[in-house]
Order: sequence, then structure tokens, then C-alpha cells
Amino acid sequence: EEQQEDETNLQRVIFLLLHPACCEKGATYLMKYAYKEAASKITNTCKARAMRVLFAIVPDVATLERISQLKAEELWAYLYSLVCVAELDRLRISQSLTSFQHCNKEGLVRGLLKNHRTSQQALRFAVGFSLDKGLYDVAMWGDLLQQMLNLEMLNDLQQSLISVSYVPQLLKVPRLLQLWQAVLVQPLVDAHPPVVSDMKRTCSDVLHLLTLCPLIVDIDTVSLANHYVRLQLPAHALCCALLSGHGTMLAQDIVEKSDRETLVAEVELLGEDGFSLADQALTYLDSVSQSEEGAEDAAMEY
Repeated sequence: EEQQEDETNLQRVIFLLLHPACCEKGATYLMKYAYKEAASKITNTCKARAMRVLFAIVPDVATLERISQLKAEELWAYLYSLVCVAELDRLRISQSLTSFQHCNKEGLVRGLLKNHRTSQQALRFAVGFSLDKGLYDVAMWGDLLQQMLNLEMLNDLQQSLISVSYVPQLLKVPRLLQLWQAVLVQPLVDAHPPVVSDMKRTCSDVLHLLTLCPLIVDIDTVSLANHYVRLQLPAHALCCALLSGHGTMLAQDIVEKSDRETLVAEVELLGEDGFSLADQALTYLDSVSQSEEGAEDAAMEY
């Protein structure tokens, strides 16, 4: 709530300073405020807010550089440093702007892991900072992600795993498969039938997350399918079962125990919602129908 109130107040300030008569004067004031010497009582958080307002009210890069007499890249880098130092201040880690800019970045992350490993705030900062700075030590990332799981930070872990999937070096992170399996299974374990509204959306999100997993061929999709069966979501279950060579019998069982028209409609609905796995399920259902029709024709001829 405090963060939301702070953001609301910030938007009010931006709105006031966007007035043409205030814009340039306001930008000049904000620059002086944000670049106050370290001896001033202005906190890094306040300076970061001033920079955010500055970027919001100045219409273009040329005007920004004219007012500040600095390159836009330098201003963005300064804002980033302010945000990082302010975040470290909240963790009660004392760092001046200069010491932060010249510190060993990987050493900083390892220090957070060692001394603040039970702090969710510290872990979020460490992950974001490591991605920003291109810190891709495999062992360090394994420790970061595992600690997120230990602290049950499943939403943060999901986003982190998605980010990691775009970094080839990090696909060798220890226990990466187990971490993916955990974030996929846990929401389904927590759900209970009958699944409605927001809970159904959460279960569908797992299906989408599965398509983003770079280790999808190694994921135990049969286990996921069984969870969907328990939750009475046969369309989701069928999509998962068909991803595994060991899921054929389960897929047949799902089709046999479901109303065919309803199942097809639910799979089509998944496809309309953008779930790519639905295409394979529809192809499978079509082949089942064709086989059944062929068997009926053969029986009639006989």
C-alpha cells in the first residue's frame, strides 16, 4: 500500500510539471535536485524519484541533453545506479554511489546470497541485477534459483526461469529441470476441484508456462496431465499427455472418459486463447474420430 501511494504521488507531480509553463523550469530544478552532493540530506530514493519525473516530463532526448548537458545514456546509467543504491539502503547495506559504481558486481551478488539469503527482497534484487549486468556464473545462479524455491517465491522463480531460458550459458544451471518441474506442478497441487474463475486461469497459465520451458522434452508431463485429470480439466490433461511418449494410454483414457463434443470444444477454446499445445490435441482427436469411423464402416461391411 505504501508503494502504491508513493507511485500515485509521483504521478501527481508528473502531471503538474507537464504544464508547458513548468516543464523546462521543472526539469532544471529536478536535475539540480538529483545531482545534489553526497553531503546533502537528500536520500538516493528521492534522487531516483527526481530522475524518474525528469524522464517523464521532458519530451525528447535532444531537450533532455540540452538541459542536463549530459548524454541520455549517462542519465539513464545514473538513474540505474541510484535505484540500485536505494535498494541496497533498504537492505541496510551501506554503499555510496561511487563505491557501488566501482564495486565487484559478482562479489556484491555473492555477498547478498551469503548474508541476506532469507530476504526475498534481496533475492529479487540479486536476480534482476545479475541479468542487467550479464552475470552468468552457473553455480551462483543455481544457488539463487534454489533459494527462491526454498522461500516459496514461486511467481518470482517462474519469471526468473523464463529469463534464464534466453541465456544459453545458464541452461547448465544445477537442478534446472527440477526447478522447472516444481514451478509447473505446485500451482496444480494447490488447486482443488471444481476449478473455477481465477483458479482455472492459474491452471491454464501452467500450460502456457510449459511451452516456455527450454527443457520441455524432459519435463514429466504425464504427472502434470494426472493433476489436470484430478482437477477435472480434460482438455488441459490431454495437451500434456500427448507431449510424452509415455502418455498415450493416459490420452486414450481421457478421450474415452470424456464427452467428445465437450472435449473438442474445450481444446478449441484453449487454441483460441493462444495455447499452441491445443493444435496437437485437436489433431489427435481428429485421428481418433477417423479411426472410429473407419472401424464402424468396416463393421457395417462385414
